[in-house]
Amino acid sequence: MRMVLIGFALAIAAAGTAQAQDKPADDPGIVVRGQKGVPPREARKFVRQVVTSTEGQLARFVDPVCPFVLGLPRQYASIVEDRIRADARQAGIGAADAGKCQPNLVVMVADDADAVVKTLRKRFEGLFRGVGTEEMSRAMREGPVHVWSTVEVRNENGQAPRQTESDGPPTLRVYGASIVDLQTRQAVLQSIMVLDANALLGKTLTQISDYVAMRTLAGARPPRQGVEANTILTLFDAQAAPPPAMTGIDRGFLTGLYKVRPNGTSVTQMSTISRQIVKDSKARTERE
Repeated sequence: MRMVLIGFALAIAAAGTAQAQDKPADDPGIVVRGQKGVPPREARKFVRQVVTSTEGQLARFVDPVCPFVLGLPRQYASIVEDRIRADARQAGIGAADAGKCQPNLVVMVADDADAVVKTLRKRFEGLFRGVGTEEMSRAMREGPVHVWSTVEVRNENGQAPRQTESDGPPTLRVYGASIVDLQTRQAVLQSIMVLDANALLGKTLTQISDYVAMRTLAGARPPRQGVEANTILTLFDAQAAPPPAMTGIDRGFLTGLYKVRPNGTSVTQMSTISRQIVKDSKARTERE
């Protein structure tokens, strides 16, 4: 991984990094805003709009999250990394301590994000191994945000494919059958995001961190432009007024994703996430 990161740095240097950009407002604290309860119908609609699936299932990290940020001054990069860790832990996701792990969530801030992604695709094809066709298409689309994840299919017990013959492909051993669940689960091994520096102007570190967390840890996509949704995923929607941090519906989505049965179908997993959003919003309303 160390050599890969060196490659990242070289590629970014060639395309132009954003070390000298104006810093976003320094706002690192966790912010929880009081909101009205989310109706079940609204929760289901939100989940359908933002969820992504791989082979009929929702993918998620299986190893502790280890974020690493390139292209920001180190003091600001550390704030973003710490915030992502806090978001992960609040949702019940394992997060490794800084300096004690190999990065598996890499964020790059560059002056020309489109050029950086094209360079990475050309020079480091291994970074895109395990990326589905549809996600690859989205990752290469021009715009201020590029994100993709390496996903590995595993069996219902979380075991990875194994090499059984010296010249044969790895095989995945499954142990059971169910009319409800599948015999596989989708494991995110690493997630990479490239952000355009100009698009970050006027955004706070909290907003940037929470957006990164939702796009990488949850695999969530922004809702369609102009669609009203109280979510940090609208951060780069010119027609929306983004919230100052992750909203309740965002946190419910993230928490729900990591509570679902990992070998369930996307339909049952989405239903669980929707119920978690409603449950969390009801609990917040009662506390208020």
